[in-house]
Amino acid sequence: MGPSASGTFDRTLSVSGRIRLELNNTSGERLHYRQRRRQSPHSWHSPRLRHGLDSPDKRMSALLANPPIEQHGATIRIGEKMRRLRNVSVSYMIEVPHETEITSRVLSGGQDIQNVARSGESGSCFRLDSCEPHRPTDAALHAKRTIRADNIGDDIRANSASGTVTVSNIKGDIRISALSGSTQITKPGGGARCLHRSGSVDVEGATSDVKAHAASGRVNVQGNPGASSYWESQDGFGKACS
Repeated sequence: MGPSASGTFDRTLSVSGRIRLELNNTSGERLHYRQRRRQSPHSWHSPRLRHGLDSPDKRMSALLANPPIEQHGATIRIGEKMRRLRNVSVSYMIEVPHETEITSRVLSGGQDIQNVARSGESGSCFRLDSCEPHRPTDAALHAKRTIRADNIGDDIRANSASGTVTVSNIKGDIRISALSGSTQITKPGGGARCLHRSGSVDVEGATSDVKAHAASGRVNVQGNPGASSYWESQDGFGKACS
């Protein structure tokens, strides 16, 4: 294991209007995004630096003196410089204004995103809550493992290589594509389209169009469709209904 060092840093940036947050966390533990009701501070903390070629204390001191935060007008980038570092583990807590466009990429670890206007993320694990786009757009999620999205104010598109996809109370249309794992959709506000190569698909509370296919697995659709709604489902056991 070798020696290790840990420390914290905190930064506040001044912004105005809609901003864009770009975050790269190549070896992160967890990220939290929350709305802050007063003017726009951003707060980052808890970097942990494990053994490396240099002294852990020296490397940590250098990181704390120059944290991986860049601001270019309305764009803020976090973690870009961390790509060149090895044996580093970072956990961020970031507070942003409600109307913030977020792009985050996480190779390992989870994300908890709450109360932001619009989001587009890629990584290994997501949880979105109360995202309300103010412009014609949707939330686009791409993950290797788990995706969870609740209370989204517009359309949502999700792609997962494996793991569980859970979405509920989506006001717009839902589009989900997965190679394996399970998908649970509850109370879709618009149409729902889910295509699985393997695994199970469950749709509850559907009131509009539904298309649910699983090449290998189980499909279950429940709800109260309107007179003009169309349901099409097919599972890996050869059962089909529409």
